[in-house]
Amino acid sequence: MTGTLQSDPVTVAHALQQLFEAGNQARTVGLAVDHGHSVTPEDVIAVRRAIVWFDPILSTSSPGI
Repeated sequence: MTGTLQSDPVTVAHALQQLFEAGNQARTVGLAVDHGHSVTPEDVIAVRRAIVWFDPILSTSSPGI
């Protein structure tokens, strides 16, 4: 598995907002966010957040080998 660090505040804010709108609670990522608050890039900067996107490593070998 490989990971890519995403630290752009606009991108991170958008991803966090989508996560919260999908019903996930802010505490699952270690944040306290007031109900109804939209996450902004300024919020991301203030709490020094980033996201690591994980991608599986694609195997080049055949299964069972």
